[in-house]
Amino acid sequence: MAEQSGAPITILWTGGWDSTFRVMQALLQEGAVVQPVYLLSRSRPSYRVELSRMEKIRAQLSNFDAEAAPRLLPLRTIEEDAIEPNPAISTPFAQLRQEYRLGTQYDVLARMCRQFGLENVELSVENAPSGMIKILTSPDGTLATRVSPDTTPAEAYPVLRDFAFPVAHLTKSDMAEGAEKMGFLALLEDTWFCHKAKSDQPCGRCSPCCQAMERGMSHRLPLRARLIYHLDPRRNGRKLREKLFGRRVLR
Repeated sequence: MAEQSGAPITILWTGGWDSTFRVMQALLQEGAVVQPVYLLSRSRPSYRVELSRMEKIRAQLSNFDAEAAPRLLPLRTIEEDAIEPNPAISTPFAQLRQEYRLGTQYDVLARMCRQFGLENVELSVENAPSGMIKILTSPDGTLATRVSPDTTPAEAYPVLRDFAFPVAHLTKSDMAEGAEKMGFLALLEDTWFCHKAKSDQPCGRCSPCCQAMERGMSHRLPLRARLIYHLDPRRNGRKLREKLFGRRVLR
């Protein structure tokens, strides 16, 4: 059993695989107190499912480790609509996006941290091909857990200075292996990833669904969502449909 130590760790928790792994790792392995923070974007159809999954995982944690459960503090929810513009962040972020593949959420999250005085916020970015991993990789090939004005692009520091990236060296498979060793793999299987679905069935089209299919997590999508993924014309769906149903059906 891990011993409790230090001040609370602030972790951006989405109810997804990566952030839930980090929450559980901090609680169960490090004995930390965790302050989860959730950015509530009501324009994203899946936000109700995300909140529901986090509550489910919290309830399961009480049964899994009754001593660790109280160290998971109540979820702090921040509405995206309440986040104010900040050119000191958005301007360098726009410059970063010209060279690196980055989602717009990083701009929003950085402005959130600056506005609400959040520091050392942990973002659970996995070790997979992405603009963020490129930014965190030093010229000598070392993967950093924080941005540095000396080793990362100049535009990255004002955007990402309030964040830490503690699982950037881990793939989803690594996390699955670690979770199995620590005994909480079943909790990860209850996490959520789809951004588009309004129900608790993944859509098979959005970026997180595609990533799940491409990174060894296809078992987490139901058959319908897997078919949608394979039939999507953006991924040679036409060739597959022709193979399955014949050319004439497509005309």
